[in-house]
Parts: sequence; C-alpha cells; structure tokens
Amino acid sequence: MNKEKLKKEVKELSLLENNWDGYGAEPIRKEIINKVNNVIDYLDDKIIDPHIIPEPCDGVGLLWSSNKNSLLISIGESSITYSYISREEEENNSYGTVFDYNEIEEVLKKYGE
Repeated sequence: MNKEKLKKEVKELSLLENNWDGYGAEPIRKEIINKVNNVIDYLDDKIIDPHIIPEPCDGVGLLWSSNKNSLLISIGESSITYSYISREEEENNSYGTVFDYNEIEEVLKKYGE
C-alpha cells in the first residue's frame, strides 16, 4: 500500500468546494480528512491500494473493486460503514457498521481479494 500516495489523494479531496458534485454537496470537513488518514495509517502495508472517492454526505470512501466484487468502506463523521457487493453470488452481499479499526481489517480479510 502506498500510504503517501493515498494521503495525497485524500488531501486533494480537502480542496473540494461547495457543490463539488453539482448537487449541492458541501466540502469535506477537516475532521473527516483526519479520520481517513488515521484509517490509512492503521491499514497493513500489504493491502492493495483502494480508490479514494468523495461521498456527497460529507464522507470519504475507500473502494476496492474487481470484476467479481466491490468493497466500499465509507468513513463519515459519526460512523464507518462497509458495503460488499458480489457480482457472482448476490446472497453473499453484506453491509454493516465498523466500530473500531480492528474491525476494518476483519472486513478486509473477509471480503478483500
């Protein structure tokens, strides 16, 4: 995992202005940016780099996606959630809330590739 590259991408999100999505989204607050950087610092260096994506409801997503599945960890002010979508086995789709950083690693081990 290239943590410096990811943090640079996160910093770029902090520069987004009002209405960055064309639908009235507000800038991503500094507290969220700091939380995302803390999550990146916590993750194992062996994990494949996720895509960093802004989320319109004042959050940032870490997205891992392949032809078979997608895993999105959404980091917001009051919660961290995950969504796992399997393109091959819909019954394996899963959603939930993560209560601490250890659980993020558990989700990555369970659903990551």
